Amino acid sequence: MPKKAKRRNKAIENRRAQFQYQATDSLEVGMVLTGEEIKSIRAGHMQLTGSYGRFLQGPNGPELWLIGATIAKAQGDKQRSIKLLAHKAEISRLVGLVGQKGFTLVPNRVYMKNNRAKLQLSIAQGRKDYEKRAVIRDREVKREIDREVRQK
Repeated sequence: MPKKAKRRNKAIENRRAQFQYQATDSLEVGMVLTGEEIKSIRAGHMQLTGSYGRFLQGPNGPELWLIGATIAKAQGDKQRSIKLLAHKAEISRLVGLVGQKGFTLVPNRVYMKNNRAKLQLSIAQGRKDYEKRAVIRDREVKREIDREVRQK
C-alpha cells in the first residue's frame, strides 16, 4: 500500500503590508468560506495584497469582514468580502483600537490550523516614507553582514 504524501501547509503572506505598515497588535481569526475556496487556499491560490479589515454593522452588533482578498477558483479569480469569526469581546477591543487616528486592520497571513483556514489580522499604523527608507537601509546592511559572515 503506497504511503500518503504529506501536505506542506505553506502560509499565504502579505509581504507588502509588512513593509507599508508598523504592526502593533495581532489577532487570529477564522473565516467563513465555501468548499471551493478552501481548496484554493490549501493550494496557495489566494492574494492578500490590497485587502483590509473592516467593521460592518450586523444584526447583533459590529461584525468583522475582510475586503479585497482575491481567491482563485475554477471559474476564475473571485474577489468577495469574507466574514471573519472572532469573539464579541475581541471585536469590541479592536473597534476601540482601530478608532484611534491612523490605525487600520491589515491581514498578514492565511494558514491552515487543524484543517481550518485562519487569518492573522494586525492592528497597524501606516509608515512614513522616511521610515520605509530606513527599513530598506537596515535590510541591506543586514544582508551585507550575512554575506560577509558566510564568506569567512
